[in-house]
Amino acid sequence: MLKEDPEARLVDAIRAVHGGEPYLSSRLAHAIVTDPRGAVRLSGQERRVLELIARGLPHRQVARMLHITEDTVRTYRKRAIEAYAAAGEGLLKDNRQLVWRAVADGHIDLALSPADDLPDTLGW
Repeated sequence: MLKEDPEARLVDAIRAVHGGEPYLSSRLAHAIVTDPRGAVRLSGQERRVLELIARGLPHRQVARMLHITEDTVRTYRKRAIEAYAAAGEGLLKDNRQLVWRAVADGHIDLALSPADDLPDTLGW
């Protein structure tokens, strides 16, 4: 189910899962079929964290730039890895593999120059 699905569909989903059946809402099925990134869905914040990691920034710098803690950076990274694993992509072992998948799936775009989209706090 998607967060945007009607609440009434939640009851249908619970019944199906309780009966041992899988449940896939029509909206989610449509999103999977029409989304060029496939079944892997990353939040905006997960994508922002991955873009900065892809540029070689350490967790501490990513945290400062996004005004979050280093633990939160690690959590977003972990969630992205889990999203790929849940979609059958296998376990991604390092940042290189994670970034490669995110770029290949269109979740992040590294074509921009760092000066185009990063704050001046880096001195660029």
